[in-house]
Amino acid sequence: MFCDNPICERTTFAESFAFIGHKSKKTNRLQDEIFSVSNNMSSVAAQRLLRNGVANVSKSTICLLLKKRNNH
Repeated sequence: MFCDNPICERTTFAESFAFIGHKSKKTNRLQDEIFSVSNNMSSVAAQRLLRNGVANVSKSTICLLLKKRNNH
C-alpha cells in the first residue's frame, strides 16, 4: 500500500497477518504441510507427492525448510 500524505514518513507499508511470517512466501499452514509430508521421505518423493495436489514445490525448497525446522 502507498501513503500519499507528503508529511508521512512512510511512503509504502504492508499489513501483517498471523498466518504468514515476515517476508515469507509461504503460509505457516503450507510450511507445516510440506514439513509433515517430507519429514519421513526423500525430498524427491516429497516433491512428487506435494506437486500432485498441494503445491508446486521444488526439492531444494523442501531441503531448506527441513534444515530451517531442524535448527529451531
